Amino acid sequence: MPAEWLAQLPEDIRGEPSLAQINGKDWAEAGPVLAKNYVNAQKLVGTDRIQSPQASWTDKDWEMFFAKAGRPETPDRYTLPVDIKLEGGATFDEKKLATARSTFHKLGLSDRQASGIIRYYAESLNSTSVEQRGREEASVAESSNKLRAEFGDKFEQNVDLAKGVVRKFGAPELVEFLNTSRLGDNPHLVRMLVKIGNGMAEDDARGQGPGLFIKDSTSARSEVDRLSGDKEFQDALNSREHPGHKAALERWTHTFAKAYPGKESAE
Repeated sequence: MPAEWLAQLPEDIRGEPSLAQINGKDWAEAGPVLAKNYVNAQKLVGTDRIQSPQASWTDKDWEMFFAKAGRPETPDRYTLPVDIKLEGGATFDEKKLATARSTFHKLGLSDRQASGIIRYYAESLNSTSVEQRGREEASVAESSNKLRAEFGDKFEQNVDLAKGVVRKFGAPELVEFLNTSRLGDNPHLVRMLVKIGNGMAEDDARGQGPGLFIKDSTSARSEVDRLSGDKEFQDALNSREHPGHKAALERWTHTFAKAYPGKESAE
């Protein structure tokens, strides 16, 4: 049986589910509960409450919910974080950001949620970039160590020789690509370029090729060492009667002057 005080309430509210917890209690027990509930209800008066999503909601209901939950009026109103710096000087693609804003708006995200997603995406890109750069640097170091072990004390000279081939025949765009892509550090490519450079130098010494046009002292010293051990070249250089003497002498004089400026060469 309901408490006497509950029976005195209007019939239309007497059966409210919220009163079930105090149904059957006397006023001494029910009074404090009702008073507390009343105070809490008064505190909510005038506040903008957001209803929890319902399975029966229509698109209009969802639109009202998104608006109350903080979604900007239009996609361009999202104030995405501008303090984020991407690794390597990279920047966000404005077209892709516009697409992201439209997607955020369609999904009903608040400005805070959208900014959080962009920040997470940027941090992921930066992390991937740092890891990739680390792998590239490790690969370059490994390749350099292999070539140093293979070339020995001729390492610097051979590297300069390889660069000379690229300078001679490569367009500026190729040089830039080899530098930025780090392909120029590939040991297989370096070995091939060194072979090409040595072959061209041999042809030039015999007057059979255009030459490499050595531009620095390091590669010039390498060429002097190579020519010193080339018996055919030395025969032409040391014999005035040899048909290739003039070309060999010019080659030796030019190369030696590059390798050892101010020092006289000995035929």
